[in-house]
Amino acid sequence: MAMFITRIELHSTSEADYTRLHSEMANRGFSRSIQGADANWYRLPAAEYWYEGNATTESIFKLAESAADMTGSNSWIVVSATSGCRFRLAEDR
Repeated sequence: MAMFITRIELHSTSEADYTRLHSEMANRGFSRSIQGADANWYRLPAAEYWYEGNATTESIFKLAESAADMTGSNSWIVVSATSGCRFRLAEDR
């Protein structure tokens, strides 16, 4: 199963646009949290998303792009495929 970290930055936008982005990303299977080796879930930094599934970098990019486009804002998008991930985040409680 492939794993991806995606970052989207919206430009000339409002908080409502980010709320819409989070909803659109969730509808496409992205999560704003990541599960640690300790089985706990941790919230990712602002505007970062986790996706795990049978996908390619290109297909994940297209999903993220379509979600960002739904906000009507210009955006920067970075998608990275990963075979492992190390992080330090606050536990999502």
